[in-house]
Amino acid sequence: MAGLLLACAFVGLFTAAVHAPRPNGVGVAVVAPPTMERQLERGLDRAVPGGFDLERYRSATAARRALLDQRVSGVLVVAAARPILLVASAAGAPTAEAVRGAFAAAFGRRLAVVDARPLPANDGRGLSAFFLVAGTTVASVLFGALLFFFARGVDARLRMAALIAFAVLAGLVVALTADVVVGALTGAFLAVAGLTALLALAVAAPTAALTQLLGLPGVGLSALVLMLVALPSSGGPVGAQLMPGFYETLTHALPGGAALTALRSAVYFDGAAIWGLVAVLGAWAVAGLVAELAAAGRRQREAT
Repeated sequence: MAGLLLACAFVGLFTAAVHAPRPNGVGVAVVAPPTMERQLERGLDRAVPGGFDLERYRSATAARRALLDQRVSGVLVVAAARPILLVASAAGAPTAEAVRGAFAAAFGRRLAVVDARPLPANDGRGLSAFFLVAGTTVASVLFGALLFFFARGVDARLRMAALIAFAVLAGLVVALTADVVVGALTGAFLAVAGLTALLALAVAAPTAALTQLLGLPGVGLSALVLMLVALPSSGGPVGAQLMPGFYETLTHALPGGAALTALRSAVYFDGAAIWGLVAVLGAWAVAGLVAELAAAGRRQREAT
């Protein structure tokens, strides 16, 4: 029954997130006269209701900065000669394609499209970061669960040392695999290693704490929240802004989504706007370690 429930939850949550991707409040910076902006907004709402959220910017420079900070997914500059659309496929190729398609339908052949951050040939569809996050998450949930089965009665300090050691080694091994061995995420080895280590701790520590507090049901709860909900809501292969609103709301609140955006920022955007995402991962890691200490203290009091 547990295996059937896990299969049902995995298939249901993933397919609900990615089976019918469509723009859902995709942010686009617009540098254009107000009348044209309103006209464009009405046209997009008729074509894709609620699909795009146009934000007015005074200058093309500020709008481009917002794109490179991943605060918007596109920039439309209506120049005297022809409109120009900037996208950043490195932040998510499906989202960039959706923005390009919608504005190409609105402007036709007059539209000039520029990819401000294209994906490199070694990561042609931009999926490497997602599979790095998925693999690290699954391994970290497994490690936290194994601590329950094989080291439940071990001293809390030793368990915390094991969690931190696992996270550090996971960061190094995964970064070596993705950068050196495969050559998929290159040019930011230390950043990838650090973010992967933080993700591993942000998943393994809460899993270990939940199993200490709840026993075997803690493994299921951790897998449900940190794996079965966090991975689809991270955007997966389609991008968070092309999924239903429920998933997009959780994107940067859970470790998977925060780590995915942070990895893309580190590798493709020179670390722009990364510290808020690092803070989310750090909060999960610290909360897990604190809960682990609290669970150990409770167990010691009960034994006494």
